[in-house]
Amino acid sequence: MMSFNSLFGSYYPVDSNIHNMSVTIKLLNFVIFILIMIGSVGLQLHLFILAILILQIVESKVPCRFFFSMFYGFRYLYVFMIFMFASLGFSLELSLIYLLKFVLIIEYLALLVHTTSLSEFDYGIYKVLNPINFLNFNISYISLIIGNVFRFIPALITTENRVLKCQASRGIDYIHSGIVGKYHAVIYSLKNSLRLTIKRMKEINNLAKLRMYNVKQRRTNFRTGKFNFYSLMLLIFHLLFLYGYILEVGLL
Repeated sequence: MMSFNSLFGSYYPVDSNIHNMSVTIKLLNFVIFILIMIGSVGLQLHLFILAILILQIVESKVPCRFFFSMFYGFRYLYVFMIFMFASLGFSLELSLIYLLKFVLIIEYLALLVHTTSLSEFDYGIYKVLNPINFLNFNISYISLIIGNVFRFIPALITTENRVLKCQASRGIDYIHSGIVGKYHAVIYSLKNSLRLTIKRMKEINNLAKLRMYNVKQRRTNFRTGKFNFYSLMLLIFHLLFLYGYILEVGLL
């Protein structure tokens, strides 16, 4: 049986149109998406992006329950955000937009991680950064650092989930506790989770060295996905979203 962590994400190896997309286009779409999330406050634009994201999730053939688990895992943070927005005097619509932003970001990131292997991820970052190579930067080293940042977040969440289960046998039960008990359980486990995650990242980098990975040489990848119909279609959608954001802020 396939080992898979449903809380945040590891690569889910299945043949789908989203998996077979160009990894460079995936990352370009993600960059466009983040730019829109940072600046846009239009509810209609966010709902359009949500609809396209749901279509991508269905097309990816990754079980929807994994994305729901991702959404459900942050339920207490949603409550905290609602109280924070109320204390700051945000309107109902603006509060909904910021909640939607958060959900879109975590689900989009989950989709990206589920449908892109680590080697593809590194290669895609390298290709995206390649246009600035004329500045004589070490693009391979920069792409490795960025790749490690993306790996660190899901690795930390996965490790935290395992540590919380281990703590339950010692009386610190996260699952059957209230909000205060869950807070204490997370705080007590966070130090060990960070230590174990950093150790895991060092092991990943050591494995890369054993595979003769060299940041001073040009990157290659056996499977990178192709620029196909879905790559073109989703790129067009994201460019249209970017155009909508430009109109929203009045740059045109």
